[in-house]
Amino acid sequence: MELLSGFLRNPNYRLRPFLQLLEEHFVALQEKLRWGALVPYNITGQLNQHPRTAIAMVDLVRDTRTPKEIGEGFRSILPEFRPQQVLVMGKFALNAVFGESASLTEARGDWHTLRWEGGEAPMRVTHHPEAILALAARGQTGPKREAFADLKAVSARLS
Repeated sequence: MELLSGFLRNPNYRLRPFLQLLEEHFVALQEKLRWGALVPYNITGQLNQHPRTAIAMVDLVRDTRTPKEIGEGFRSILPEFRPQQVLVMGKFALNAVFGESASLTEARGDWHTLRWEGGEAPMRVTHHPEAILALAARGQTGPKREAFADLKAVSARLS
């Protein structure tokens, strides 16, 4: 589905029926089966990357560890995965990587370097998808545009 949605951006196809199908049938199915379109697969699909190259995403809001503990755990697995680049999505993930005083407003839109023992990778910070949806529901479209720009920058570096 994720790859199909990216392909349907082609102007020769109508995207609205596909989105209507997802909304009317797949959302309800996902609630029953814990299955459906997942953000990591959507991102790797849109960027034309294999899922194993996806960034490990953790829902930090529901995690009971402190951001510092999560950041330490994240850095400890990086030598094994040696990512080409890292996409940090949302304030909680940003705090885990940069510390609790880090500001999403100041960090997003630029490339940073994430260092770990034995390596480093370029890192981009953007908004969390759930925050984008919540803000859009309140009429704030800026974060959506910013996240799109960040994902385009990530895609350009992967090409």
